[in-house]
Amino acid sequence: LDDSSDGQVAPLEKSKGTKEHKIQAPSIEKELRRLILVLKNRELYPCIVFSFSRRECEAYAQFIACPQKKKQKSDEKDDLIDLNSEEEKAAVQSIFDAALQCLDEQDRNLPCIESMLPMLLRGVGVHHSGLLPILKEIVELLFQENLVKCLFSTETFAMGLNMPAKTVVFTSLTKWDGQMTRPLSSGEYIQMSGRAGRRGKDDRGFTMLMIDQNLTKADCKEMLKGEASRLNSSFKLSYYTLLNLIRSRSLGRKDDMEYVISKSFQQFQHEQAVPNIQSEVDSIREKAKALTLSQEEIEEFNENQRLFREVQKRKMGYLLNPNACLHLLRPGRIVRVYAGDTDWHYGVLLRLRRIEDSQISDPKNYVADVMLCCAIDGNSTFPCSFEDTRSSMLVVPVPLPSISEISCLRITLPSNLKDIKAKKSVKNTLKSLMSKYPAQKLPQLDPLADFNVVERDTKELEKILDEEKQVASRIEILEEKYGQGLSVQLREAAQLQNIASKKELEISRSPLKKFEEEFKQRKDVLRKLGHIDEDDTVTLKGRAASQIDTGDELLITELMFDGTFGSLDEHELASLLSCMVPVENSQGSPKLPLRLSNALVRLRQVADHIFNVSTECKLEMELDKDKYVDQFRPTLMEVVYLWSKGMPFQTVCDATDVFEGSIVRALRRLYELMDSLDLAAQVVGDTGLSERFRKSKESIRKGLPFAASLYI
Repeated sequence: LDDSSDGQVAPLEKSKGTKEHKIQAPSIEKELRRLILVLKNRELYPCIVFSFSRRECEAYAQFIACPQKKKQKSDEKDDLIDLNSEEEKAAVQSIFDAALQCLDEQDRNLPCIESMLPMLLRGVGVHHSGLLPILKEIVELLFQENLVKCLFSTETFAMGLNMPAKTVVFTSLTKWDGQMTRPLSSGEYIQMSGRAGRRGKDDRGFTMLMIDQNLTKADCKEMLKGEASRLNSSFKLSYYTLLNLIRSRSLGRKDDMEYVISKSFQQFQHEQAVPNIQSEVDSIREKAKALTLSQEEIEEFNENQRLFREVQKRKMGYLLNPNACLHLLRPGRIVRVYAGDTDWHYGVLLRLRRIEDSQISDPKNYVADVMLCCAIDGNSTFPCSFEDTRSSMLVVPVPLPSISEISCLRITLPSNLKDIKAKKSVKNTLKSLMSKYPAQKLPQLDPLADFNVVERDTKELEKILDEEKQVASRIEILEEKYGQGLSVQLREAAQLQNIASKKELEISRSPLKKFEEEFKQRKDVLRKLGHIDEDDTVTLKGRAASQIDTGDELLITELMFDGTFGSLDEHELASLLSCMVPVENSQGSPKLPLRLSNALVRLRQVADHIFNVSTECKLEMELDKDKYVDQFRPTLMEVVYLWSKGMPFQTVCDATDVFEGSIVRALRRLYELMDSLDLAAQVVGDTGLSERFRKSKESIRKGLPFAASLYI
């Protein structure tokens, strides 16, 4: 990228993908093969190829190193890359066979294991969280011994494992973070590219970027030269912590909530940040002061601005009648939003929706979804300029009466507005349009010609328009007197003062105060659900919940005490508890026996009840009700049920599209959860339920998922 460029990087040529099993071959495999051959010829191995999709990692490796089923001609086999000599292949085979000796005979022939060996023999490996643990360990051992020279991996390989390479390749510079597709952050890029170069072996490391999408100059600069990600505390007050704090206080210990929070990393960060925040506040107030005129000048100008807004409000009262404006409020229309005393400036209308069971003639019964240029500071959102580095285009629900202007301009909206590039495109289009007009004021629709105003209101509207012109003329005279852009200066000064006030509020609100309020609300929830009594004494139910730290302690305890767990056998119990273990999304639906299906319905009912109690106690929930209930997914219920009943691991894997490694990880976490439930049942004195938990956890602790690590 140089300053003479237009800020864009040309994307690589895309080729048609092929499909192998359930894996869709990526579109850049030809370019990737060409690049790997260059690395081979220039002896730039070992290399790590980072991709941000587990399925893509496997597809790339299979395309490059595994014989394709569709290949028939012998000359096409030359496309396959072979990085190992015959001696190295023999070493790979020996290590692979020795590592599999810890598995049962039937597990050694799993498709995921058999498909890995041909790649490893050619010096190509795959590493991601969906692989079986033993396969990941084999790949790591071979990579350390330089027997895997090209490793396709997700970003998890760059975290924690000390396995550097000579070259690092990025197949993409964007990733899906669970909410949207965005460019890599500087911290992520540094972490992965930092794997390039081995101490004591290489005098330099190489990082290569494969760009398969438009990359702006700003994104590239931010990724390459931006700051590393900050280490922030993610401490959250859980019911497990809360119950144990209450119990310890009842035993006369001093480690109460206030003491724990005051010693937390979050409180330490707040205390360290206060001087810097105060310095920012002082600097912001100085900037605001420099933009501010004398008090008389401000009052004179503000009075005319107030009159102008009043006249506009009266005018829009006629124009925003749904019968007059609905035909104009189409997606892409540029509108101006003024809510309360805050000017949110121009934005793009995405859709207009009517509140259910409302009368069509009342503007208050309509809400417009408008994409506005905003910034987020903590829990608050505020308008900002396009040049502000914190700015982004956010969709804000706006009551129809809060629209102060409707422009005659409309823009074409991108198809996927969730994508960060699409949002930037809207932002740049809006910014470009505003720069073409004086004082960045866009032309409006003609109130009399474009709106369907009823005839009886036309004369009154004409009077209001004349009054609007008179006030606007006075404002223009004042701007000529005090300088062009006076309104912009005052708006910026007001915004700066607003930011300074919010930062001062940030200083005054320490984590301790925030957690004190949350502590009280969570205690109310515990009291309503019967975990503590009116004297804040932990009850029998609370003692059980205080032993559960690997699942939703409230939900599990409710199911324990209402008899749901007691009505299930050990296999059904393990299956139902799998809903408490986080797992990736699945496209399929489990096939469950009737008793398990009824237990799942009961689980969702209890989760719904807990959410309702939490909202009644004014506890701020991170998720809405549907998302809270849906997080207890039945994805692995059939899988766990089959495994507990003694089915082979391959049969279990065939029942779902979840990766084998994810199944193993879930089974291990499920075992830990049932271990804590066994202890909870013992605490409350239910020996029958404790024995059932013990049998249930032993029914899943077997075979490949619990095979010993190669590092032990």
